[in-house]
Amino acid sequence: MSSIRFARSCTECGRMLEIGVEMIGKSIRCHHCGAEFVANLPVNSMESDRLLDEKVERLLEEADRQLARSGYGSLDLSRE
Repeated sequence: MSSIRFARSCTECGRMLEIGVEMIGKSIRCHHCGAEFVANLPVNSMESDRLLDEKVERLLEEADRQLARSGYGSLDLSRE
């Protein structure tokens, strides 16, 4: 079993499922409603990328605050 997984909603009931990347393109069954569908990445991967970018940005900002509090200076978060 792969440790790399992604979240995908069931095409029938909409519940979120965690799917291993090795299942992409294969038929899977929803554990909640029993619907069968082909595992694929979410259609709106640009939205997923944006959410990931925002999460990374928040984590970097928090790390910068922690460094500043500890007396070690801060990260250079400037975007060039």
